[in-house]
Amino acid sequence: MFKRLGRAIKPMVDFRPWLGTKQIAKDSKSIANAVKTLYHTDSPSQTKETFDEACKRQGMTAQALQEQFEAYFLYAIVFVLCAVAVLGYGIFLYAHSHAIHASLLCLAISVFFTVLAFRYHFWCYQLKNRKLGASLHDYFKNAFTSKKGQPHE
Repeated sequence: MFKRLGRAIKPMVDFRPWLGTKQIAKDSKSIANAVKTLYHTDSPSQTKETFDEACKRQGMTAQALQEQFEAYFLYAIVFVLCAVAVLGYGIFLYAHSHAIHASLLCLAISVFFTVLAFRYHFWCYQLKNRKLGASLHDYFKNAFTSKKGQPHE
């Protein structure tokens, strides 16, 4: 009796398509592949290009490098100011209206601005030291200790 009942109900109650297990497995595989490509590093090229060779290849002059340095530094300052302003606004929202969701959104936007500021300041560091492929260790060790605010001549 229960066998017949089970055979009659099973086609009507099929949980796998309802839950979308095939789609979940497919999405999991695509996420895993995206993470693998994110952490995959290409093998270094056989020829190492120096900073001067790269400048020559790009057609950059000393004046153009100076202008690029100043532009990147200005971008870094603007993004830091935006991050501080948005973070201050988020604190204001939380303090006066207890709007936690808006404050968290402001925090996320502030982090985004901070990342952009870091990127442009890192590029300034590379221009100032005339070094391609500088590591983060070198950056944090030397970026804030130099005395000049312009690229080396």
